[in-house]
Amino acid sequence: MTETRPRYESDESGVMRMLREFLDHHKFADVYELPPVLHFEQEYSLTRGRCDFVVFHSDGSVTVVEAKGSRELRNAAGGIGQLLSYTIQIGMARPGAVVRGLLVAPVAPGTEEARLLDEACRRAGMAFEPCPLMADLSKTAAAIIAKAAELG
Repeated sequence: MTETRPRYESDESGVMRMLREFLDHHKFADVYELPPVLHFEQEYSLTRGRCDFVVFHSDGSVTVVEAKGSRELRNAAGGIGQLLSYTIQIGMARPGAVVRGLLVAPVAPGTEEARLLDEACRRAGMAFEPCPLMADLSKTAAAIIAKAAELG
């Protein structure tokens, strides 16, 4: 029997594919405890940059997601500056809307790197979501997708 669970490489495209699966299967809001998703756009162009994902929620809020594939702290930390730029630009285009930033990177939960990124994101008014090792992430995503299919 062929294995059908999604595969996520340990790079940015793997993290983005995982996020896309959550969005396509309507699990993003549940996984990240956010309002229901109305729609999302991938590679959303702005005047200064391109967001990996912009998610529009039913309450009028917006979540800007920056995916990083490197386990290097320096690369993941650079995503915080990108998110700040993106959330400011979207906030200026949507006065009054709540605009949140979410950094997702393949940093193992509970590590010093995860603690530092979480602290830096919180101080910048954003959230950080560490990803486990990509092999474990494939199993987790497959379980979430299977459960979503079960529930209809």
